[in-house]
Amino acid sequence: MTPQPTPNPNPNPNPNPNPNPYWTSLNLSPIPQPAQQLLQEYSGIPHPSSTNTSSKSETKPWKSHYPYPCIALCAFLDFGVSKTACYDEIKRRLIAGGKLLDLGCCFGQDIRRLVADGVPASNLYGCDLDPNFIQLGFQLFRDQDSLTSTFFQADVLDPNSPLNQLKGKLDIVNTRNLFHLFPPPQQLEIAKRAVSLFTPTGDVLLVGHQSGNQVRKEVDFHGSSSSLFMHSDESWRRLWIEVGEATGTAWEVSISHEPILSNMVPLLGSGAFIMFFVVRRLASP
Repeated sequence: MTPQPTPNPNPNPNPNPNPNPYWTSLNLSPIPQPAQQLLQEYSGIPHPSSTNTSSKSETKPWKSHYPYPCIALCAFLDFGVSKTACYDEIKRRLIAGGKLLDLGCCFGQDIRRLVADGVPASNLYGCDLDPNFIQLGFQLFRDQDSLTSTFFQADVLDPNSPLNQLKGKLDIVNTRNLFHLFPPPQQLEIAKRAVSLFTPTGDVLLVGHQSGNQVRKEVDFHGSSSSLFMHSDESWRRLWIEVGEATGTAWEVSISHEPILSNMVPLLGSGAFIMFFVVRRLASP
């Protein structure tokens, strides 16, 4: 499906964004070893380095998305899906024919990680509100003519979006840094929409990660175009109780933490962490 432009790819628009938030001036970390290996073996880039990534990041298309710290800092090269506690299960199920949607796929980096780890590309779908991200992913990973996964533009909050083509068909939904971009009422709607995409029976998973905090809180991006709505462990579990009540389902929520980068403490606060989660559907309540 050919991605179509969208008039406003930002879920939390700010009428007066700061064009140069502080994280745009931070030094880039070296490319993680797993990403170097993938860029060499999958993308055919002989000697990927932090300099290589920096030069890419300074090009106009990438710079236009700097209000997102994870893009400005090239965090998309840290493949979150492979850090999921049940990653081996995810791979096994997808290799056996299961279907996964990367919801809010950004550059589709997690899809490339899965393909590089042996998952059939045809079992993977990726969508994003901003179709430019999808095209930039093809540029980064150099697989425009070889990757057979299905990518499309979609607004998860639009009931008539192309996501409808996947209703009742998915086994796994991956969400990376998605929920925290939306206020709580919209987070509930996104979760309910994801539930509608799962197969009606069987073991299904929603996995991913987001910015978390010891207490649920909203963080302003220091004048940029977005806010973060960070969950505590308790509030994230409570959200999935609400999802269950709204959809007639029940969910088991597993959570683990990873420290945030030290240069993100000024933005997220000292109580912040990266929250990895596995949300598994239980038998009918």
